[in-house]
Amino acid sequence: MVRRRAAGRRIEDHRRRGCQRAGQRDHPLRRRSPDRDRGERDDRPLCAARGLRRGARRAGGHGRDHAAAQPPGRRIDARRRRRAPRGQRDPTSAPGRRRAGEGQEATGRLVRRLGRHVGFALPTTRAQVSRRPEACSRLTLALPARAKLNLDLEVIRRRPDGFHDIRTTMQAIELHDLLLITRADETTLTVSGMSVNNNDNSVLKAHQAVEGAANQKLPASIHLHKRIPPGSGMGGASSDAAATLRGMQVIFRLDLDLERIAEEIGSDVPFFLHGGAARVEGRGGRVTPLPTEPSWFAIAWPEIELSTGDVYQAWDHMQGEAPNHLRRAAEHVEPRIKDFAQRLGSGWQLTGSGSAFFQPAITEEAANRAIANLKCWTNVSGAVAR
Repeated sequence: MVRRRAAGRRIEDHRRRGCQRAGQRDHPLRRRSPDRDRGERDDRPLCAARGLRRGARRAGGHGRDHAAAQPPGRRIDARRRRRAPRGQRDPTSAPGRRRAGEGQEATGRLVRRLGRHVGFALPTTRAQVSRRPEACSRLTLALPARAKLNLDLEVIRRRPDGFHDIRTTMQAIELHDLLLITRADETTLTVSGMSVNNNDNSVLKAHQAVEGAANQKLPASIHLHKRIPPGSGMGGASSDAAATLRGMQVIFRLDLDLERIAEEIGSDVPFFLHGGAARVEGRGGRVTPLPTEPSWFAIAWPEIELSTGDVYQAWDHMQGEAPNHLRRAAEHVEPRIKDFAQRLGSGWQLTGSGSAFFQPAITEEAANRAIANLKCWTNVSGAVAR
């Protein structure tokens, strides 16, 4: 004798729920189908079940009560792949997941159970799980190192330590070097673009300063693509150093006082940590940000490298005048600077300690017209806020 439940479903039906094979089952609210021998249908192949399903669309034969051959809640699409209809749970899915978002909640509970190392990348060469930022071990960080122009420059006095107090308005521009930093087994520096002196490079100096402040070795592979002319007064070396400080801080996830380190490396480095426009005073450590005004600049460089130290030393003997107190000293150190300035004509101004000159322009087109007939290195750059 077969026992029935109230809805007419047999006990063995419940045992097969969620893993039903090809065959038929009764609708729980309908009378039993005339074909009562379910056991014979359990072993029918899938193709026969599909025939039954197609028969469900025809009149007669109680086809409306035919069960799907695949597990309940799934259907076959045009490509014969089985998938669950929207809003129904696939019986082959994980048990207990019956509402949207429950999987995420289960994941959250699992994360809490796993403990404090969740979120850190598993190391590939050590047996123990490390709390160090392994995920950044091969990250390559690309940073622009912006050039700057001194819109004015006043030298106040020579300091007892040999440096000079100045007062100047600096503006960062679009022209930039590009710095690529990657964690590595040993520190290396490669340079492309314009040639620079690798032995006393500001990038390596900044890297060593970060290692000293962190009190640990921080090996990195650094590539510098040089576009800012060296010895031009546009702060290329200082900007490269500032970009190195920022990059090392990010790559190694350090918490250092970069302002203090920047002052030890060079006078213009603190400004490049801020960028944009700023009033810079003292040796260069007092930086007051200013609003960046939309503007364009035509730039000309005579391909003459000037030593900043030599120009300031010349200033000690001849002083200077506005807008750039160092222009007379630069022309004294390198007489070709004066000849170059005369060829440029009026409206051009020396930046920093030279040797590049710039002319402000209202539009980019006007800046391009200013350099159109010059036979030297030229550039047109706009002011940038960072």
